Parts: sequence; C-alpha cells; structure tokens
Amino acid sequence: MYNFKKDLEFGIEMELRMIDHLSKEGDIVEHWRGYNPDFDYSINGKTYEQKSDRQTRYTGNMCIEICKVSGEPTGITRTKADFWVYYPLGMKQVAVVPIEEMKRITREKYIKKIICGDFGGVHCLLVPWSALPDEYKIDYDPPCLL
Repeated sequence: MYNFKKDLEFGIEMELRMIDHLSKEGDIVEHWRGYNPDFDYSINGKTYEQKSDRQTRYTGNMCIEICKVSGEPTGITRTKADFWVYYPLGMKQVAVVPIEEMKRITREKYIKKIICGDFGGVHCLLVPWSALPDEYKIDYDPPCLL
C-alpha cells in the first residue's frame, strides 16, 4: 500500500545525499524539508528541482511529471528551479540539466504519456534516459540504498 509520508521521507533523504554530492565546503545551501512548489533546494543561489526514481534502471525511462489529471501544472511545468536533477537509483549517474533544456528534451523526446503518481493522480511523460546528452550526466555511485 502506498505511504505518502514514507515516500516523502525517502525523497528528502535522496535530496540530502545529492546536496552533499553537488555542494562543497563553504557553499550556501538551503533545503526545504517538505513541500515547496517552486524548487527543492538551492546551492549558492542556484535552485534545483530533484526527482529520484527507483524504476529507471529497469525501464530505461525517466518519468517526468507534467500535470494533475485536472490539468493543474505540476512537476516540470510548475517548478521555478534553475536546474532539474534526475537521480535514477542504481544507475551510477545523475543528471543535472538546465530547466529550459530539460523541458525541451521532455517535449521533443518523450515516447509515451501515462497516468501515474500518488493514486493515479498525475500525467507523466516517459523520456528515455539515453535521450539526455552525456554533458548533463554526472558519475555518482553512492552506497547501496535499496
């Protein structure tokens, strides 16, 4: 059974791990431990929206949330972040993409639209991980989380 609180805690833990990976000593880091509709964290004034995905390593696809079934913008269409961070667990890489570039890639490269998310409440676009240019991928091999 789906547990929103557990899923939120997992997301926060993944954000903290990525902040640790992307920042260095002396950086100014702000993190919202919970819901912030604009972005998840900032490092030296640059803002980041992060999505952690447990399925990409099996499917080869990123699942990019675009709106609620009601049409209300969510995810990539709502964020005010400067960068989109996509963390596919178990793949030893993470993508850090300027938000407008990620929106373009999502529009141009998606292969399927699906209904997913919390209780089937959002529309998502499936975009192949391979559609991301290598210049946005960063090696990342943390301790096993799964």
